[in-house]
Amino acid sequence: MNDKKGYYAILHLDETAGEKEIKDAFRREVKLYHPDKNPDPNAAAIYLKINEAYQVLTDPDARKAYDNLPDAAADFIPCCTCGRHAHQPRFIFFDTGESIMNGGVYCRPCASRQQFKAAMKIWKTLLLSPIDNWRLLKKARSLQEMPADKNFEMLLQNAAAFNSERRYGLAKFLAEQARHFAPDQPERSKVNMFLNILPEASYRREPDYWKTRWPDFLRVYLPVFIGLFFSLSAVSVSYLPRLSTENGYELSDYEQPNVEPLPFNLSDKTQLYHTKKDEVSAYQAPSAKSGVLSVFPAQTTVRLTGYVPKSPWVQAMTHQGLLVFIRLSDLEKGVGAGTQPYTSKIMRPEN
Repeated sequence: MNDKKGYYAILHLDETAGEKEIKDAFRREVKLYHPDKNPDPNAAAIYLKINEAYQVLTDPDARKAYDNLPDAAADFIPCCTCGRHAHQPRFIFFDTGESIMNGGVYCRPCASRQQFKAAMKIWKTLLLSPIDNWRLLKKARSLQEMPADKNFEMLLQNAAAFNSERRYGLAKFLAEQARHFAPDQPERSKVNMFLNILPEASYRREPDYWKTRWPDFLRVYLPVFIGLFFSLSAVSVSYLPRLSTENGYELSDYEQPNVEPLPFNLSDKTQLYHTKKDEVSAYQAPSAKSGVLSVFPAQTTVRLTGYVPKSPWVQAMTHQGLLVFIRLSDLEKGVGAGTQPYTSKIMRPEN
């Protein structure tokens, strides 16, 4: 007998009792346990339980819900892919336009992977039936194919399984989810009955993982995003050179500057120069349009390592070993004032 709250037991009935038997048993037990006639300190509590049992067993919908409360020994219905006992499982069909729809109980991560696979199947046949397949993509994005009856039964069974493990908070959480799928009043009554028999337990509520979010949109419409990316890339490649030219810049392939090298000898001080101005820009190429690598203060010492023929530019090396291009007019021969670093890569340290 599935007598979870002892309603049949307290009236001394079996589960096949008819309406007349229930009423007769109620009248008999009420007289025995009425607080005004029974001095037993537990009589009042039993009297209330008798009334509660009578209210449920004489209401056809409530009695049906009570008789069909989930079995405490019920097994979990796990995720059909990973086997987890998920906290928010769902029974979902994935419609790809084929004659047979794939369906099963999924946790959210596995459902997301199956959502992507289903969407890719639909994209492969999109041109065969564009309107129908576009409709299928929208259904896949929002995970619409969740049959209420299957989800109700599965969630309530898993709630009972959590209850059998004494994980009452999770049992309550899944039962509340089942109530959202209850199609009619008897099913809602069944959930309410189940919740009433659960002991008090706290549980940290989780967000609704099944709300449609931007990752669902991305998974289903990924080919669209890929197409947009390549289209924008193609437009950029053709448009940027024209845009740069209109703004006074000329794009061309990088050409190695023609530098005539000078002998490099740490003992040779004739190739040591220093900056004359307070701020001297050092460039990555012999052109003011190239990037500025550094700005040197006055009296910064550099070593010339080469010069660019028929050009005001020279190649120089800094104390740190960085090669730069500077206008020769910004330099003056000789070591700059101040102490030179001991670790210089362009001159020997003074003894």
